[in-house]
Amino acid sequence: MKYHYMNRLATLGLLCGSLALAGCAATKVEFSGDVSSSPTSVCKEPGDTRSALVLWRTNWRPDQKDIAQREEAIVLGLKDFLTKSACFSSHQLKRLPNTEDKQQHSEAELLVYATNAYPRADRVIVVTVKELGPIVRLFSSAAVIEGGTEVKMDVSIFNANTATPMANFQTHWQNGGALVVKGVSSLPQDMSDAMKAAITPN
Repeated sequence: MKYHYMNRLATLGLLCGSLALAGCAATKVEFSGDVSSSPTSVCKEPGDTRSALVLWRTNWRPDQKDIAQREEAIVLGLKDFLTKSACFSSHQLKRLPNTEDKQQHSEAELLVYATNAYPRADRVIVVTVKELGPIVRLFSSAAVIEGGTEVKMDVSIFNANTATPMANFQTHWQNGGALVVKGVSSLPQDMSDAMKAAITPN
């Protein structure tokens, strides 16, 4: 069976609080692309001991600032997701060369890498982060501000046991709203929440 993530908009929650400006922050996630199997088949079932190898890399825009801090937030967020999630019994986290680097990994190379990894993983998740940071939008009146934080990433999932692709999609995670201004302190948690929404959307 084939499932499609075509600009699917999911409102996952509502969080109101006192930030730099008083506002109410909502979380929404947009998906595009498709998967070859249900996302629920990525995670382990009761009694299962499914393991995961998460390979991450970045594809920043040319003018991206504070790259080192953002990449530290990526690692912290991925570790938080993998540690707290009940999706996998065990996991490994490794970095791949960035997509702007000359040496790239093809899908076949990733599968070979995954099948040769020790300990062997059941699922391989490749995460390419394109955006991670605060956003602020000013409307016609400077008094009207909409802000928050966002995570944009491409996600590919492989079944390492059968050497077959399971999913290849893009996701845009946002948390913010009118009169909301957020800094960088929440970025590790934002990355963790974005992964949770991508891997376990239901």
